[in-house]
Amino acid sequence: MTPKSPDAPLDLAMRRSIEAWLARCTSVAAVEIKEAHALVSKPEREVWRCRFRAEGGASVVALTIFKPGDLETVNTSLPPAAASRLCALAMQELPDLGVPTPRLLGQAAFEDKAAFACEWVEPIAWEPPARLEAARILARIHTLDEANLSSELQGLVRISDPRMHRTTGGLAPPIPRTTLVHGDYFSKNLLPTPDGLRVIDWETFGRGDPMWDLGFLVGADRDIPEDEVESTLSEYARRAPVDRTVLNWHRERWSSFWMARRGDDRGSKGNPTSD
Repeated sequence: MTPKSPDAPLDLAMRRSIEAWLARCTSVAAVEIKEAHALVSKPEREVWRCRFRAEGGASVVALTIFKPGDLETVNTSLPPAAASRLCALAMQELPDLGVPTPRLLGQAAFEDKAAFACEWVEPIAWEPPARLEAARILARIHTLDEANLSSELQGLVRISDPRMHRTTGGLAPPIPRTTLVHGDYFSKNLLPTPDGLRVIDWETFGRGDPMWDLGFLVGADRDIPEDEVESTLSEYARRAPVDRTVLNWHRERWSSFWMARRGDDRGSKGNPTSD
């Protein structure tokens, strides 16, 4: 089934497919879609904002569906069922460890596809203090003891490749140490709310270079003021070590990327290398 573009009307077959996935993920037998908008619509992954009615009343959720795809076109290194399970377990376990995420509603696999559903988080405007909070959360991720994760999540983390070459081209300096990393940690995946940030898109959660991860936060958004970068790094450094040599390599990589895209008119937010 071909995913619809974000503005295309929802046909009956797509509606039934989304309803089936929501029923599987939430264990609710009767789900009726009232509204659905495609936020990501690619052959290997779909993300939907869905308003639906079920036995307990109306709800608004985010539904992510993973499908088989070419490794060159996806962020995750895992097949659909494992990628979905990785995201679901991360969202289930990390909030208790000090890493806020949207509330998981459920996860399911069917044939060669898989999906998870979580509460819909309506973000407020991104302001510079959000990056400071993001630095504190990232330091928390990088200092987590893997032993505090469930054995199933530990196993998925160990086989998950965050795929650093997406931004480094395989040219990154040697990694002095590895930690747990998010793998796509920039504003698009950090949702500000009145109650603080919520971190989304855990499909690249694994072990990797924490300075690469930190490089996303201070480089993957275009034209971050240098004083904001420095305050962000200071906030992170209060909780986890910063290797300036390695970090500066990643910052230069992002600077070169943005210099090459000066003619792009898509605005200052967002990293075109990621979904």
